[in-house]
Amino acid sequence: MTTTSPEVTIELQRDSLYIMAETIPSANLEDFHWVIICTDAMANATSHEWVEVEGEGLAKRYIRGTPPGTTVAGLFALTPSPSTISLFRVNGFIPPSSADLDQQEFEAQFFENVFSETFSTVNDNRAHGITSCTWVWRVLGAMKDCGFIYRQGTIDDLAVRVTEASVEQQKSRRALDSGRSLQPPIIDI
Repeated sequence: MTTTSPEVTIELQRDSLYIMAETIPSANLEDFHWVIICTDAMANATSHEWVEVEGEGLAKRYIRGTPPGTTVAGLFALTPSPSTISLFRVNGFIPPSSADLDQQEFEAQFFENVFSETFSTVNDNRAHGITSCTWVWRVLGAMKDCGFIYRQGTIDDLAVRVTEASVEQQKSRRALDSGRSLQPPIIDI
């Protein structure tokens, strides 16, 4: 199996928004777990994701965290997990200034209340279109609608491009399944 060694790091740019694609155990090449990573002006990184919750009676919920890595020389050096396929730097992201929203308001507006209703099992959520994938695209759609992402095309177009590129990365990784470490690429999109 191909793994990412602990010494592999990826430098993330300041004031940027990334989509991270991670593999999940599945026979389907298009099944990924999606995570949003935002970096601020000080090179601090925050991850935002819709994840399965163990033992809380809820199948999934939003969590905010700090991705594995360190800030070095003004850049965040992400240490990707072995399941990380690729990172997509979303072109046209305009980070909020304190004049727009403070960080807590920004997170509350875009990340916390994406789905008005969730269900008690992962399968029920999936049956109703509630997944980490739909969560990411709804968040990015709301950001675009509010002017925090300025780009041509729709978020659906972006979703197709990210999914297609992730499938290609997954195929390449499976073809090279030699046990050696691979660094996931950063793709400007």
